[in-house]
Order: sequence, then C-alpha cells, then structure tokens
Amino acid sequence: ALVVGPSALAADVPSLEDVEAQLWANDIPAALDDIREVVAADPRSLEAHELLIDILFSNGMGPSATAAYEVLVAERPEEAFAWVLLGRASLDPDRAEAAYGRALDLDPGLGHAWTGLGALDRARGKPAEAEVKYRKAIELDPSLGEAWSALWTLALQAEDNARALSIAQEAMQAAPREASAY
Repeated sequence: ALVVGPSALAADVPSLEDVEAQLWANDIPAALDDIREVVAADPRSLEAHELLIDILFSNGMGPSATAAYEVLVAERPEEAFAWVLLGRASLDPDRAEAAYGRALDLDPGLGHAWTGLGALDRARGKPAEAEVKYRKAIELDPSLGEAWSALWTLALQAEDNARALSIAQEAMQAAPREASAY
C-alpha cells in the first residue's frame, strides 16, 4: 500500500541519497520500498514525496500516485503541501495547474509550486513563461535544484550554451550542496 500519512519513526530510515543510489543501480523495488519508508518517517518532506511520485510515474504507477495524493488533499484541503503534491501527481496538466494554483493561493511563497507550473509551461512548449516561473521558484527558494536544472536546460534547448553555463555557475553559488541544480 502507498503510505502518504504519518507513522512512527523507524530507527534506520534510509536517506534520499540511499534511494537515489538504488535508482542509479536500477534496483527499483528496493528504491520504492525505501522511499515509502522515508515518506512514512518524514511525511512533511516535499522532496521525499516528490521522489516517490517520480518513481511511481516512471514505473507505470502514475494512477496510484494520483489516487494517493487525491486522498491526501481530501484529508488536508487547507494545506498547500498537499496541493503541490497533487499537482505533481496529476495525470492531467489542467488538473495539475489547478492544484499548483490552489497551493499558491494557500502559500504564495511555495517555490515547489512555481517549479511545477514552470514544468507545465515547458511541457506545453512555452519556454519564456516557464523561465519566469522557474526564476520565481528560485527567488523564493534558491536551493531548488529542479528549478535550476530546468533553467539551464531551457538555455541548452535554445542553443545558448553560454547562458546555460552561466545559469549552472549561478546555481553552484546559490545551492552548492544541491547537486541536482547543476
């Protein structure tokens, strides 16, 4: 069963780095088990939930992710955290956009929601609009590696290697411990 609610803390909870190492080793079952354990131990970790959602989607379990986060929103309709996760877990881009919008209504400073909206614009072929949203996310939370990497990727897609390098260097300065940023 997909666990998205609180549980007792485990003594030896894996780290997100452990889960990522399992993904690199293509040990998906172990990664999925461990990320569920991480989420259960720290149910307020956006990063853990996002990784869980990504693993589920990349392994054909997107509908399970959507259903689980629909339940979370039903249980916590006034929590921006729940809405941003539903946005990420939504199969429908319009529903995702609405969920991110609701998250921002509840917490305008939630950089993860701005990153999600940027990803939607990028997927819709609107790179200029995506860049504005990624920049807003970084303004609110300079440690958001996903927003940084999306920004330099947009520059690369525009064949502007110098700008991509500049953004990656800026990311290294702003978020030196966030390897996903560069």
